[in-house]
Amino acid sequence: MYSETSFTRNGRHYPLSIFTPKDVENPYLIVFTHGGIVSRQFYQETGDFLADAGYLCLMPSIPRSYVMTTKNFLTGIKDTMNFALEKMEKGSMSFNADAIGLAGHSMGANTSLAASIEDKRIGAVVCLAPSQRNDIAGIGKNVNLGQLGQVKAPVQLQIGTEDRFCSVKRVDRYYKSLHSDKSFVKFLGGTHSGFFDYGFDITGSLLENIAGFVALRVNTGIPEYQRSLAMEIMKSWFDQYLKGKSDYDFRGYVTFNVVDPFKSP
Repeated sequence: MYSETSFTRNGRHYPLSIFTPKDVENPYLIVFTHGGIVSRQFYQETGDFLADAGYLCLMPSIPRSYVMTTKNFLTGIKDTMNFALEKMEKGSMSFNADAIGLAGHSMGANTSLAASIEDKRIGAVVCLAPSQRNDIAGIGKNVNLGQLGQVKAPVQLQIGTEDRFCSVKRVDRYYKSLHSDKSFVKFLGGTHSGFFDYGFDITGSLLENIAGFVALRVNTGIPEYQRSLAMEIMKSWFDQYLKGKSDYDFRGYVTFNVVDPFKSP
């Protein structure tokens, strides 16, 4: 079930998409955070997919005035988790709070990983094409690659080889810095926009964002199989570490060809 709401915390207003699973008692919670120059509308199919898999998925849009500030993305993730926990305490939202899943794309991936350093309730993290930064969270010198060793939650990293905004080599450095259970999923032919519901012109969207955040959504830059594979692999990671069961084990290095899935990687 899909619904829309919003909440305000410390002067920050968050539109929020809620994807609720059917006939699942006390589901696990996943907070999914969008990329830096788009909004949650670009990932609605991902939210539907996670709900169909039995998860309660909350997908906030970070306030536009903070869109390019990753410190405020991190604040947005914390605010959304606290909003959900307050709703649970009041009886208006039900989920399993023993372990929370975090996922995100680009800047949302970086800050999901950063949030897992600070919050021990995080049970699993999935990072889709974490953005190219000198430090993993982009929130200042206090968070850097060396601190990834402090992450206790299992982390899955996904990246396309044709991504112009996030290099495979950089993500591999993130992977090697982690000491928790981890997964490095590489999509041969995959792109940065391959994780969207719709492809769009990155440059055009950035210009529209400055003018008023009217993102162009055109069907370009999405390899045919990337998004469907990415969602399935994400689901398996959360199944393994939140639910404690999964049909697949994606730990270690895994490669898929998303341009021609019948061709050997």
